[in-house]
Amino acid sequence: MRSNVWSRWFGGLLWLCGAGCESDSKVDPAQPEPIGEQPAAPSGGDPMPRDASEREAMTPPGPAARDAAPAPMDGQVPPPRPIDAGSPQMTADASGAMPAAPSGGCMKRAVTGQPGVHFHHVHFNTTDPNADLEFYQKYLGAKPVDFCTDGKTPTRATQTERGYFLYTKVATAPDPRLNTYLEHIGWIHPDPNAELERLVQLGAPRFPVGRAQCETAFAGEMACNDYWFYLQAPSGARVEVAKGPGPATMGFGHVHLIMGVDYPFFETATGGAFKNKVIDLVNHTDAALQENILDNEMVVETRGKPIDHVGYSTIDLDAEKARIVAAGLTLAEDISFKPEYGFRSFFLKSAKGIWIEIVEDAPFAAQTP
Repeated sequence: MRSNVWSRWFGGLLWLCGAGCESDSKVDPAQPEPIGEQPAAPSGGDPMPRDASEREAMTPPGPAARDAAPAPMDGQVPPPRPIDAGSPQMTADASGAMPAAPSGGCMKRAVTGQPGVHFHHVHFNTTDPNADLEFYQKYLGAKPVDFCTDGKTPTRATQTERGYFLYTKVATAPDPRLNTYLEHIGWIHPDPNAELERLVQLGAPRFPVGRAQCETAFAGEMACNDYWFYLQAPSGARVEVAKGPGPATMGFGHVHLIMGVDYPFFETATGGAFKNKVIDLVNHTDAALQENILDNEMVVETRGKPIDHVGYSTIDLDAEKARIVAAGLTLAEDISFKPEYGFRSFFLKSAKGIWIEIVEDAPFAAQTP
C-alpha cells in the first residue's frame, strides 16, 4: 500500500516556487501578518520548477504553482508559556521516583509497552486550546481526549489516528508566517475535491493564497490541481489535505519539512526508528519543499511558533538520554517532569532549528480511520 501512496504523491505533486518567484511586496517586520489575512501575491506569479531530477521523474497535471513565501520577520519569538504557567518544573530524585503532582498538575502517566522510540505527538502553541480541539474534531474527525489529570481537572489533547496533538496556551497569538523548517502537518484523503466541498459546507477556515495555496482552494471551489489544499487551525498552524504523502489513504499522515533538514540528526535522536523520512505510521517528508523558499525569510526556530515541536516517546527516558549523549548530540533541555502533561521529557534541537521532545510514555496505539 505504501508504494502506491508514494507513487500517487510523487506523481501528483506539482511545481514548487523557488528563489525566482520572490515576492516584491514586503511585510513590515513590526507588523506581523494577522491570521487569515491574505498576503500579497508574488511578483509575476509564475512558478519555479523543482530540481531537474524531480522534473524528469514526473509530469505535472496542471499549471498551478506553489508560490512565494510571506515576507520576513524581525527575529525569533520567545519560548511558549506552559498551559499552567504557575506550575513549577519537577525532576526525579536520585532513585528515579517522581514527586506527587502539584496542585493543578497531572499525575504521572502510566508507562508500559515495547522499548524503542516511537512517534508520539505534535505540539502547538495557541491562545485557545479549546478552539483547536474543536477545529480538529469538527473538520477532521480527530477526537478530544483527557490526556492526563490531577484527579479533578484534565489536560485535554487531540487524538488522531497516528499521534496526539498537545497544546500550550499562550497569551499572544504565535506568528503564523512560514519561516521555519517545519512547514505544516498533513491529512490524507483520496478525493481532495470532495473533501474541500464538505469542509466548505462546514465553514472550515482556509489558509490564505500563497505558498502552495491556490486561489481556487482558498475560494473553496477546487483543490489545487485536484491534489491538495490548506486549512488554517485556530493556532495559526497550516494543515494540508492531500492525496499524499502518507502511509495510509485517510487520516493524519505526515509532518512536512523543508529540504535541507539534517536527517542523520533525526535518525540518531530516534535511535534509528526514523529512517527514510518515516517513523512508525507518520511520514516526515520534504518532498517538493525546496530550501530556497526560505531565501528571503528571517528563519527562526520552531519554538514559539504555531507548530512548536514534534514529540517521540520511549518507556525508558534515562536510557535514551544516555544513548543520545553517547552518540554526540547535545540536549537543548535536560530531563524534567512536565506537570501539565504528566510525563518526564527532554528536548533536542536540530541544526535547522526544529525542536524535538523525547517523552517517557507508552507508545501511541495507531488506529485505522
